[in-house]
Formats: sequence, C-alpha cells, structure tokens
Amino acid sequence: MKIAFLILTYGNVLFPNKIIKLSEKYNIYIHPKYPSEVSDDFKKYIINDIVDTQWGDISLVTATLNLL
Repeated sequence: MKIAFLILTYGNVLFPNKIIKLSEKYNIYIHPKYPSEVSDDFKKYIINDIVDTQWGDISLVTATLNLL
C-alpha cells in the first residue's frame, strides 16, 4: 500500500522538519496558493496543476482533486 500526504497551503508548509522526515518514506504533494513563498526544500513537491483558490469556493475542491 502506498501512502501520500496531500498538503493544501497558502505558502510554505508548517512543521517543515516533520514533512522532510515523512518525505523519506512517503510521497508528498503540495498545492500552495502562493508557490513563491514555498521554501526551496519543498518546491520539488509542488504539483503542476495549481488553481487560484478562494475561501469557501469550489476552487478548493478542484485544488484537492488536483492533489489526488
């Protein structure tokens, strides 16, 4: 069984040390609202299909589906 962590975030991830540790064993995928705010350590985990998200909008569902 494969396990992946899907991270929907504004910018950089919270708890970066824990995420780096998880990335050694699991797949990590990040959909940031502001990709330029993501630290260099995590840029390789950013998905290609990023959508502009708005609070309480269907765009959050689309972003989550893109992560999947």
